[in-house]
Amino acid sequence: TMDVTSSTNINDALLLALKNSQSVQSRLRLTPIIIFLTDGEPTSGVVDKTEILANVRKGNSDDVVSIFSLAFGTGTDYDFLTKISSQNRGFARKIYEAADATLQLKGFFEEVASPLLNNVRFVYNKDGPVHDVTETNVPNFFKGTEFVVAGRIDSDSKLSASITGTGASGSFLFPDI
Repeated sequence: TMDVTSSTNINDALLLALKNSQSVQSRLRLTPIIIFLTDGEPTSGVVDKTEILANVRKGNSDDVVSIFSLAFGTGTDYDFLTKISSQNRGFARKIYEAADATLQLKGFFEEVASPLLNNVRFVYNKDGPVHDVTETNVPNFFKGTEFVVAGRIDSDSKLSASITGTGASGSFLFPDI
């Protein structure tokens, strides 16, 4: 029931997609993702980018849905799409006109097509001296991805860790690694 027009209503499109994704996720045990494709900037509906960011963040307040943005052509605000995606557990990619779009899209879809785990959390030395740890939460872990955590531990300390998250079978915990 959608009609193609020459305007771009990013706000309403993303809020509707979030609503649909959350509905599906509540019925099925799937990792909900939105793949947002655009060749323009917001030109209808809400056009203020700060307001759109706030609306999308509010629409995804349970922080369950990942939004991946694909920017086609030179008429997009790639920085804006990157903000939308990064504040919603995803990332943005440019699809370049001068290159083979099919290959670019294939690479992107291969990257996000196989979510294995989500809400992965690394906890180091619950009561111990671990310092300057980089990111320890992974919203989505896809087939073929790697995740590196770096930090410092006092030389006279023993390192221990636990990992929690959610997979296809439900929640998991690897304690005292």
